Amino acid sequence: MKRVLSAFLSIVMLISVVSVVDFSAFAATYGDYEYTVSAGNTVQITKYKGSANVPEIPSTIDGKTVRSIGYEAFAYCDNLTSVVIPDSITSLADWSFYGCMNLANVTIGGGVTSIGNSAFSCCKNLTSITIPRNVSNIGSAVFFSCKNLRSINVTSDNNYFSSLDGVLFNKNKTTIVQYPEGKIGSSYVIPSSVTAIGTDAFKYAQSLTNISIPSSVATVGI
Repeated sequence: MKRVLSAFLSIVMLISVVSVVDFSAFAATYGDYEYTVSAGNTVQITKYKGSANVPEIPSTIDGKTVRSIGYEAFAYCDNLTSVVIPDSITSLADWSFYGCMNLANVTIGGGVTSIGNSAFSCCKNLTSITIPRNVSNIGSAVFFSCKNLRSINVTSDNNYFSSLDGVLFNKNKTTIVQYPEGKIGSSYVIPSSVTAIGTDAFKYAQSLTNISIPSSVATVGI
């Protein structure tokens, strides 16, 4: 009797474990892409396994909307030279395009609201990028070691960020967020509207030898 009861309890426990497993989160394949489907029936691209210079990132897969590009999904894709992120996508995860050494052109779709930490770090051929209107969050070190990045532009209808002469600020230009590492010029005068300098805002700005900091600046990130 004890053995029967023990076996019954084991079966019940196994059923309980299986019932909480989200099988929809298991990776599937679509062409050169691996992806998962969330409980909300939307898709996250988890890995690009192709070798195209200009891959076409799908906005839908099997009738489901692609909403995000996952952690390291395109990382170290050395063949990648240009990419267009479709408007369906709302988030780029941490390190999503990290180390794409030959990536020179990026078009971020208007649906993107969040760009994760180090998303474009070590993209050494990237010379400029435009932040579209809906981006409200930009993580840390997003453009770290982008040595040829000369300008970070922001569309005028973005309510969270702005740019001036290719330098990234918050909307009201009270905080300088990022000075592009490859921006040409040996000196830079921080606008008098600035009260805070963000963490690593000038890190690896290789051409700079002189920065004029106005008296309005009260906080310097470390």
